[in-house]
Amino acid sequence: MKYTLSILLILCTICLFGQKVEKLPEFKLSKELMEENLRWLASDELLGRRTGTPENDRAAAFIAEEFRKAGVKFLPGMDSYFQPVPFVKTTPAPDGTLSWGEKQFSQGEEMIVLSSGASSATAQFVYAGLGQADSDYENLNAKDKIVIVQVGQIMDFISKRNDRLRLVAENGAKGLIEIYNQPVPWQYIVRYFNSEQIALDAGLVTLPEGFFHVVIDDASKELLGKSQEDGTGTIEFSTSGCKAEKVISNNVVGMIPGKNKKLRDEYVLLTAHYDHVGAGKAAGTPYTPEDSIFNGARDNAFGTVGILSAARAFSKKPPARSVILAAVTGEEIGLLGSKFLSENSPVPLEKIIFNLNNDGAGYNDTTLVGVIGYGRVGIDPQLDKATGAFGLEIVANPAPEQNLFDRSDNVNFASKGIPAPTFAPGFRQFDEEVMQYYHTPADEADAVNFNYLHNFTRAFVYSARLIADMEEAPRWQEGDKYEEAGKALYGY
Repeated sequence: MKYTLSILLILCTICLFGQKVEKLPEFKLSKELMEENLRWLASDELLGRRTGTPENDRAAAFIAEEFRKAGVKFLPGMDSYFQPVPFVKTTPAPDGTLSWGEKQFSQGEEMIVLSSGASSATAQFVYAGLGQADSDYENLNAKDKIVIVQVGQIMDFISKRNDRLRLVAENGAKGLIEIYNQPVPWQYIVRYFNSEQIALDAGLVTLPEGFFHVVIDDASKELLGKSQEDGTGTIEFSTSGCKAEKVISNNVVGMIPGKNKKLRDEYVLLTAHYDHVGAGKAAGTPYTPEDSIFNGARDNAFGTVGILSAARAFSKKPPARSVILAAVTGEEIGLLGSKFLSENSPVPLEKIIFNLNNDGAGYNDTTLVGVIGYGRVGIDPQLDKATGAFGLEIVANPAPEQNLFDRSDNVNFASKGIPAPTFAPGFRQFDEEVMQYYHTPADEADAVNFNYLHNFTRAFVYSARLIADMEEAPRWQEGDKYEEAGKALYGY
């Protein structure tokens, strides 16, 4: 009898706990409203939401209005939901030639002019390795010469471009040539970079008049070897130059104050990028006359719906800590909106105890959630509980060969020391089903499984609540490559 009563007591406790959990607003979030939001964000009217376009601005305005309707507050020191992010938009040079010994390079074919006004130069060259650190220029005389560097990882090629240009300019060089021989085929590099380019204007290095910056094809690695010789040869270059203009795009940010007086001055940051690659040639990938709009339903209207849903749920019932909601721009052009936010945060970074990012290339399994950073940031039980509540299973760190942790907006916060995984739609590897939609015009709302969006989004919001309600702030796993940054930020 004693055992029977104990079992009944346990069962009653479980039932009561289940009823309490299911009363949380995230369990009642509307699938129909999620679908409505995604269909608008991924509509043809928004032309792929490319950063720096009026359609990107319309998407930002829509998100801000949804924040207002949900009751989201402005962040300290802000009088709106918009954080303006300054960019420079560059139109490709119509021409350009480069001669290096017997090798000839032409703009848009074997060479891409990345930045330059009208320019011509003839000079000797020096080799600076990857050209991204001061040490690359030790004992190197680059003054009045052309600096040659090797392209490393693709994301570094994009995100650390300003670092390379700054070092080259500081060392008095006439130009920078980057030698490309990486696994991604050259034709994809041409298609992407020989189109409109957008870079952060904030902190952008001022280049000397006549300076040029190009990338050239070196599939055989012949030029890489030649570039490391004594540099007695010369290189000739000329172009009529690129055209540049300044534009503004906005991060859309707001907050829900926490309900716990002791913890409300700490923040959990939720992020998702709302931009995509645009339409036509600017998108940088193949399209057809029948469909030239890259709608970006899975990437990343899907994740943006998570931010809007969190706004609605937490406005009704806030967690213990305050929550920052950030729909960021510029992800597709180098994680630039989140970079700007991480460097211009309206609240001190040490007050942000966690970042849960919502992004992914797509999905091929609607029973899964991919957590990129699982096992690294001290929240595995919370993630397990939240995903399990909606019948989903976690796949930890899918496609590890892709280094996905460092390829989404979370990395800008991780590099500052903030524990920052990405909550991604379910996949184990990049197969044909994922790639069918990734950065293609096929990534439309009609191809989305809205039952899966409903479960995935509710699991994301519930995960955020469980993290924001933790008694102790999460920390990096001991030995993680970002642990030292975490110690420096939080002082533990």
